Amino acid sequence: MNDLEKRKGLFNLNIDHKETALKFLSDQLIWIILVIFFLVIALIEPKFLSKLNILNVLLHSSVLGILVVGESLCLIHGKFDLSIESTLGLTAMVGAILVLDFGLNPYLTIIIVLTLGAFIGFLNSMMILKLNIDPFVVTLGMLIVLRGLSLVISKGITKFDYPEQFRFFAANTMGGLVSVPVILMFACFIFFYVILSRRVFGRQLYAVGGNADAAFIAGININKVVIKAFVISGLLAALGGLVLSARLNSTPTTLGEGMVFEVMAAAVIGGISLKGGRGNLIGALGGVLLISAIDSALTLTRVSAFWVETSKGLLLLGAVFLDTLKVRLIPILRKKWLQKTT
Repeated sequence: MNDLEKRKGLFNLNIDHKETALKFLSDQLIWIILVIFFLVIALIEPKFLSKLNILNVLLHSSVLGILVVGESLCLIHGKFDLSIESTLGLTAMVGAILVLDFGLNPYLTIIIVLTLGAFIGFLNSMMILKLNIDPFVVTLGMLIVLRGLSLVISKGITKFDYPEQFRFFAANTMGGLVSVPVILMFACFIFFYVILSRRVFGRQLYAVGGNADAAFIAGININKVVIKAFVISGLLAALGGLVLSARLNSTPTTLGEGMVFEVMAAAVIGGISLKGGRGNLIGALGGVLLISAIDSALTLTRVSAFWVETSKGLLLLGAVFLDTLKVRLIPILRKKWLQKTT
């Protein structure tokens, strides 16, 4: 190998290192933004960094975080689940009716609620795979249908005053410093982070999301991957319903309404690509914390409530813009770096 070839090889290696560093920075950009946001708001309102407010931010993040984990699995394999908020609402209402109206054992009710959530996810996947309907249409339809069913079975009446066993999902531990919802959220993130990074199913999700045809040729059962992702999404939505209804000690017919937009925003802001095949749960967790921190900051700084939804919409648009920018920026920079070799 002559000196010119050696120099080219070293230059290409340097480009690979730059590209890897740029991808890592883009994936973890959310944490830089989160730290800057915390520091800026703390200068405006010192109470923002108080122990009580940090605990409130974490508690407010819990249900959103659980839903984001399930949504992230769907997004990574190239699809999405818009029905999660209605799955949350319906399963929580079914649980409330079984416990309060029929006096069913709370522990058995919890199992039924989680099973129902998984079944709804299974139905979504079957309609997508067997009927070949676009995921957007399927999950949007289910979003409406499930919310309607919640109204039908409850007759529009809010259920409240759960037994102690059912309120376990809202319990505090360690002297009230850490709550069960926060523990459940972090447990979900850790468990599925391991699944995505170290297990075959995780690699299959990324492969299907990156290139479904190539994944099929490689021998991956794409249908099985899709079914698993939607079942997990439905299961976690039901878990989120149990946590939220326990926190409120009631289940209104509007439980979880509008949460799908926050879930999508948090996932995309955290680096989960809408086009599939990219992103990780560490970044998604950052997205969850940022959205919850923004809500808290707007409250503490006494910003008009009318700006809350506006800020979330702008945040979602900004997240989509950043995702598009990342996809286009890396190839452009690589092309420029390669031009230096000529």
